[in-house]
Amino acid sequence: MLFQLASDQHKFCFDDCFKRPPALNSRGFHSSGGGPLLLKSKPVRTVIGWQLFATVVVTLCAWPIAGVEAAISAMLGGLINVVAGLFFFAIAGMGQMKTAFATVRKVVRAEAGKIIVIIVVMSFVLKNYEGVVFVPLFIAFAITALLPGVALLVPDEPLNKSPE
Repeated sequence: MLFQLASDQHKFCFDDCFKRPPALNSRGFHSSGGGPLLLKSKPVRTVIGWQLFATVVVTLCAWPIAGVEAAISAMLGGLINVVAGLFFFAIAGMGQMKTAFATVRKVVRAEAGKIIVIIVVMSFVLKNYEGVVFVPLFIAFAITALLPGVALLVPDEPLNKSPE
């Protein structure tokens, strides 16, 4: 049964809503080697949120100044880095990293994959969107490319705080 009625709380929930979630490591990923829980880590949520916010701001600024085509171009420029960032966090969070070498290798592979995603998506946008306006596209792309450095400033809070 997909839903069950919780008699004490009078609300619907999934069958496993009362089960304890699997343990997470400090980066917000399954510590048992499962797939990434992308948005569980505060730095990841912060980076993606700020990239989306910057994309919306540049898009809204480009619209009255240069028109709809410029706004669409700005939106696409920002979303290129959002997609690439999600790809990076997905690859970086997969599997176990038992040694420092394994961690560095995983991050380098994730960064290489991110660069490939940026090249592929940017090529797709430039080839298929005939109304592209380069200045707003580049401005949104550049701003969202600089924001992942913000993750270093965001403290990571443990998600599984034990009750005291």
